[in-house]
Amino acid sequence: MGKFWVSIFGFRLTQGTPELGQLRSAFSARGRQATQETARQANLDNLGGLRSTSPPRLGKFFELGGSSSTKRTPKLRQLFRRVQFEVQVKPETILKTGRNPKAKRVLVVIMVLVLLAGSFALFPRQSIVIGLILGGKIVAPEGSAILAHYCFGNGDTLHLSSSYLCNSPVVLRSVKNLKEGEVRRVVFKQKDDWRLSYALNPFHIKKLKGEYLVFQHIEFASDNQTFTILDLWITKFVVRDSVVHVFNCKQFIVVSRAFS
Repeated sequence: MGKFWVSIFGFRLTQGTPELGQLRSAFSARGRQATQETARQANLDNLGGLRSTSPPRLGKFFELGGSSSTKRTPKLRQLFRRVQFEVQVKPETILKTGRNPKAKRVLVVIMVLVLLAGSFALFPRQSIVIGLILGGKIVAPEGSAILAHYCFGNGDTLHLSSSYLCNSPVVLRSVKNLKEGEVRRVVFKQKDDWRLSYALNPFHIKKLKGEYLVFQHIEFASDNQTFTILDLWITKFVVRDSVVHVFNCKQFIVVSRAFS
């Protein structure tokens, strides 16, 4: 028969070459030795009442150097290294990316963004109002509460928290020279107090004994001339007040009581 090529991990060996004979003898000798060691270990486990749970170490079968009668050529030693490496690779290390929790979180964020983009394309005005309510919970909770009650409330009086109103520079300046029992209508520029302007601008304030009352009748304008500037630190954009009337809005009165 003519010569033929045998390819193992990129190395070519011809029939009848010394390298092929050394490889065959190494596999046969090491195979017999590994089989005998596995049998002896199984007998010891059975005698001791134990059951082996780990598979035989295949890497030991491909131990470097071959048998004592095999010549350790550089090509054969390199071949053993590559075979030993390929046998000991664990499949879970290859599939680790599929179970990565970070990848799942990124996928969830992408899905949410896609849903938001789709809802904005189908319902642009509704998406803007809902986005202002959700975003306002972080930036301006008072404005978010008023907008949500105006769009989805039943028209009852809204009692607003005074935690921020007590420290608002506009409110403190307005109540400074106010006499007891006096009522004042306050109008201010948004840059004087951005957070308060998203909730109450204008508003009424009344000085009482040891406290003051902030109140206002809430009704958003329906024309296209009234607007609110939203300051996002890196940029500003304008939103018309009439955009909220895409919902079935109801007028109401907001009240906040603060102690002086």
